[in-house]
Amino acid sequence: MKRIIMSKTVFVGMVCVSLLGLIPIASLSCARVPVKAPYELVPENADLLAYIQLDKVLNDPDFQDLYQHVYQAIPEQQRPSELPRTLENASEMFKVQTGLDLNDFSEIWAFVDVDYLLEGGHYWGLIVKGGFLKYKLLLMAGKLTNIGGISVTQYKGYEIYTRQQEDVGITFLETNTVIIGPIHAIEDVIDVEKGEGSPVSGQLYDTFTYLPAGSLYKCALRLSDTTKNKIEEMLATTGIPIDLTPITEIDTLGATVGKEEKIIQGQLRTSFDTEDAAQNFANILENLALTAKGIARMTDMPELEAVLDKVNVNQSNQQVIIESQVSINEVEALIDAIPEIIKGVTYLSPELLSPAPTPTPVPPMPAPPTPPAPIPALSRQPLGKPEEMKRYITPDDPEVKAAVNDILSGYWRWAYSDFNALRQWVSSYVTYKSDQSVHGVSDYWQLPTETLSLGTGDCEDFAILVCTLLRAYGVPPDQVYVACASREGAEEGHAFLFERWYKGIWQAIEPQRGVWTVWAFGDIDPSDYTQFYCFNDQECFSGKPTLPQGVYGFEVDYSFWPATSGASVNFERYLNAGERVTGSIEWGKDSLGEVSNIVYDWTITAYDEHDDAVFTWSGNDLSHDFAFIALQSGSYRIEILKRDYLSKCAKMTIEPADWVEQ
Repeated sequence: MKRIIMSKTVFVGMVCVSLLGLIPIASLSCARVPVKAPYELVPENADLLAYIQLDKVLNDPDFQDLYQHVYQAIPEQQRPSELPRTLENASEMFKVQTGLDLNDFSEIWAFVDVDYLLEGGHYWGLIVKGGFLKYKLLLMAGKLTNIGGISVTQYKGYEIYTRQQEDVGITFLETNTVIIGPIHAIEDVIDVEKGEGSPVSGQLYDTFTYLPAGSLYKCALRLSDTTKNKIEEMLATTGIPIDLTPITEIDTLGATVGKEEKIIQGQLRTSFDTEDAAQNFANILENLALTAKGIARMTDMPELEAVLDKVNVNQSNQQVIIESQVSINEVEALIDAIPEIIKGVTYLSPELLSPAPTPTPVPPMPAPPTPPAPIPALSRQPLGKPEEMKRYITPDDPEVKAAVNDILSGYWRWAYSDFNALRQWVSSYVTYKSDQSVHGVSDYWQLPTETLSLGTGDCEDFAILVCTLLRAYGVPPDQVYVACASREGAEEGHAFLFERWYKGIWQAIEPQRGVWTVWAFGDIDPSDYTQFYCFNDQECFSGKPTLPQGVYGFEVDYSFWPATSGASVNFERYLNAGERVTGSIEWGKDSLGEVSNIVYDWTITAYDEHDDAVFTWSGNDLSHDFAFIALQSGSYRIEILKRDYLSKCAKMTIEPADWVEQ
């Protein structure tokens, strides 16, 4: 069975975050190596170069207070249960999951070849400086991805520690300086360090080195034609009623964040080919600033107006420079005012602003049952043997029940919802090890108690344990299954979960990934597999769990309305002229696993093949029936558009059936 490889989405996220210049890139940290500064080790094909002083950010009392203000400003029912209460809590959670102390990391230099990334490849690197211990960092590399072992290769006098069957590695330039990234990127850095490769130069280097020294965070990005085209495609789908195309004329972008005493200093520096392009961009920024200030005055938001008054836009030849100096007190006042601003402007319902209900306590563990009669020996290779497969899910085992109580009685329940606490605990506690390395055979299914005892397992052991813990917790048997999946012609398969208890729709769950990893990079995609065998302690069947014909479960993503038109899901089908369509939409749980009211009106619209609306309805009902008649034969599309921020699940029941989700 296969192990999980970290998704490259993290690097796409890194590019987006750096482009916006809003959030510092944070992972690991680095320092000056002999002779060359770390940014001088970056290979020439990098398009993005970023830097952060992580230890100063984490240990600055003002930033710690700002984080606390942000945490308190989020309404309790909209606050993700996994969100750490303080920066100190975040460091503690990282330490629990990795064994490393974030305070040991001092600085990070990150680089990315953006063009190569957009083409589907991945070329990136982190040059990290800190007071970490070598063995702990290598242990973390294995633990974060549940890897059973690390191999070592030599390259020009340096040892590259590589994750098994992956091309991501770690190299120590000094005891306190490491390079992390794909092998080819690490080798390029080593070549540059030895004077045998070309370092980054030109516009990207000039932009980065021109940024103020001593900044807590700085980033430089060179936009190629490929990147500009991608940005143009993205802007075309935002729905923002402002011409933002001048953004696609930016050649380089530099961003910095610094702090002096109680003042936060920010700067965004953009360069263009021509003065006209720079002037157009400056005009857009000035118009946006004026619009925002006008809204602040009209809606009585003096805290927002005070911050906007500190933003200055200046054009100098082919550059546009945005600068701001805002006091800590002004930022705190703005953050503290956000709940009242939202309440006054958007009329949030009282239910969304009320405290979250007290969690239902875990029932006490019942008295130990009478020992069961001996059962036939397990083959340990039960795939294709339904009755034996069911015996690996053991929700009534006393050790399993005790584990559920232990997990949900302390830190894990404080930090997560019950569902996510069980999932996160398994991903943190159990380490991936192949059956060959533990049992000496290619395939060996462990019972949940064996995985709990060993603290190791491969993919089916993770899935069996999580399924068993959820069943012991009380998740009904028709709402969670272990899935053994494979591809046609593939030598090995993979095991994960299908469940619909947490959000009310069927979703695939990768039990080797923790909550934070899923939040950042997404869960497993079952469409990668073609054959499925699902089971739990009650049943086994071939294929994936499904809903009845004509019933569709779906999730509408996060919405950034009014900056965009909202988030939507579309279904398409061919209809004959005169054919009548009847259906209903029923909203369920949001991304926090809660059933919450609709705040902003949602819309259902039916379009014909010419994109003319033949039916539309808007409102904030949690369920709504609809009907329309096809006026002519052709392809019809039903769009469900949501404006509320949190992602939300829904169920559509429709006749005729056989609609395809787009």
